[in-house]
Amino acid sequence: MRGVRVLVSCWFLSSLAYAEDAVKPCRLTIGWESWAPYYYMVDKTLKGIDYELAEMFAAEAKCSLKWQMLVWKRQLEEMESGSVDLAASASWTKERSAWGYYTQKPYRPETMSLFVRQGETKLYPFQTLDDIARDPHFVLGVTLGYFYGDAFARLEKTWPKGRLQRENTDDKQYAKLVATNKPITGFLGDKYATITGLKEVGLVGKVEIHPVKVNVNDIYLLFSRKSVSKDVVDRFEQAIETLSREGKIAQVLKKYEL
Repeated sequence: MRGVRVLVSCWFLSSLAYAEDAVKPCRLTIGWESWAPYYYMVDKTLKGIDYELAEMFAAEAKCSLKWQMLVWKRQLEEMESGSVDLAASASWTKERSAWGYYTQKPYRPETMSLFVRQGETKLYPFQTLDDIARDPHFVLGVTLGYFYGDAFARLEKTWPKGRLQRENTDDKQYAKLVATNKPITGFLGDKYATITGLKEVGLVGKVEIHPVKVNVNDIYLLFSRKSVSKDVVDRFEQAIETLSREGKIAQVLKKYEL
């Protein structure tokens, strides 16, 4: 009987040790670059949508994050070599999946939206980008170098001359939209980045989001296969599922709405 007790005690202690090892805390290096409202500094403190979400996921997964400022291309290179462990804000590509683990589910959408002057949505009952291109009175603003989705890339090649105006930066589009001579009727932009930009220049209340669907892309966490175990990736996947179910991801995104 005593021998049975010893065996049971040994089994119990080994089970506890295994459980502790299964949730062993980890420390991961994650890259970031300045891109408000996803990442930005306030009084030398990093803030932003993806900063907040990544920290939430890490805490739920029993991990801590060491943030390293790197441009996006460098982040990917360092992850491929294993020098950086993790990146947020990642779209899925076949090339990256060869050297990295993606979470199975995205943690937020990346939304490209149409912005028009406040109160003018009702004037343009668009359902698709094709509707915008066909409207002879609508002049659209876009920013050079931005990807607005496959549908726009297709339409851009045949967009009527004079009704597509390109600028180098988003803020030039903001100014043109609210100018008294109204050189453009609306412009395309990343939903949250544009909202942040409008707030910075004091145009909240003068611009609104049109409900037409432009492009929605899924955003994932991406891990280096060379430096991160699949077990840790699984813990982050569970964290995303848990925090999504509890509504905590939505709470973070809500703070950055118009």
